Amino acid sequence: MNREQLEQKRDEIRTQNDTAWNRMLNLLQQRDHPVIVWVTAENRDLRDQMFRLLSIELQDRYIHKSQNLSKVKVTDSFSLYQLLRQETAVTDTENDTYPLFHIFGLESLVTADENDPAEAFARELNFERELLFRHLPASVVFWSDEPAQVRVQSLAPDFWDWLVYKFHFRMLPGTLQWQHNIESRFSGLATAMPPKQQQEIDELEERLHKLDPLVTKGDRFAADYAQVALNLGNKWFFFDNHEAARALYQQALPLFEKVGSDLGKANTLKSLGDLERLLSENDKARALYQQALPLFEKVGSDLGKANTLQSLGDLERLLSENDKARALYQQALPLFEKVGDDLGKANTLKSLGDLEMRMSENDKARALYQQALPLFEKVGSDLGKANTLKSLGDLEMRMSENDKARALYQQALPLFEKVGDDLGKANTLKSLGDLERLLSENDSACPLSAGSPL
Repeated sequence: MNREQLEQKRDEIRTQNDTAWNRMLNLLQQRDHPVIVWVTAENRDLRDQMFRLLSIELQDRYIHKSQNLSKVKVTDSFSLYQLLRQETAVTDTENDTYPLFHIFGLESLVTADENDPAEAFARELNFERELLFRHLPASVVFWSDEPAQVRVQSLAPDFWDWLVYKFHFRMLPGTLQWQHNIESRFSGLATAMPPKQQQEIDELEERLHKLDPLVTKGDRFAADYAQVALNLGNKWFFFDNHEAARALYQQALPLFEKVGSDLGKANTLKSLGDLERLLSENDKARALYQQALPLFEKVGSDLGKANTLQSLGDLERLLSENDKARALYQQALPLFEKVGDDLGKANTLKSLGDLEMRMSENDKARALYQQALPLFEKVGSDLGKANTLKSLGDLEMRMSENDKARALYQQALPLFEKVGDDLGKANTLKSLGDLERLLSENDSACPLSAGSPL
């Protein structure tokens, strides 16, 4: 395949990925009734990234719940329908959030082991298909790779035939990791490996290779190796190479312990926690953050402590532990203020505002967003400012302050355009459209002619 053919193939797959993403997102955003969605990803890294994007985009619309089939005992009496009913019954939907169930662990279907839980689960899908499709109590997203999809089609052909919403995402050929246009819609996700970043990774890998035979020669070399491994792990984490990042963190951790570097150990535990949170290993993430906190306190790193508290708050908010999340954010705020980290403070205020809006504490949410805005402006974060304006617009529309909502959306739009956040722009345009449609429906519902009584 020559370069021209390669670029043509990339464009084709990128377009297919974007089309599938937009269809899936619009389907779940409408939420007129529960739906079953099947997502097939070419590999696990791609699957994890898609899950992350979907969770971020729908965090204010759904309470995300995950079930990993490889970690539960699925017997012949297991019922997905009953599980959904039980979980839905204990979920608070008063704040306009609904449960969205994510089913993982289907990769083990390729073992073709009759005693495997995923295998038993696939067989049960056939038996429960009518009950699920006709009386589904909550929306469900199945996440699988390609071999697992083939096995489900084989083991549960009737279920598969009934399934309407199937989405397939693929890697772009000739790249280090999967990319397509939706990546650029989120801060911190790169659409490609920039030359400068590739050079930095190459340099870190070369340093690690040179330090490898020296690790046993003394603590200084061990400490240097650990720090380079941590830095390289953070680079690979940024570019979604999760396995490489984990392996490097796990190399760094015992070396930091050996040389007595509590700060290095704390930073590594924090990075490992971020990785596990991204992969929805929430209990592992929480445990790692909780190990890191006392180490940051011990060495007097207020910034490390603040960042860890904020990450813990994000984790608890994702799990709808709203009181815990609020308490953690409120602990982080004065620490960000103390070290003069305006961006950390702005992000925490924004997260607190999102939390209060979810709990219908609209005045509190407005005040927090209004505190965050000038800080994002101060540090030059156009994306932070755009997201905050969009959230303020959502809040004002909820409060029927329609002119204010429109003005806020119109301020957010050029900022999303400036930073290249196509999804932020699309969501803002959609909110503007929803606002105009609402006003049009209100006008149609209450016609007032010149001869009508007042």
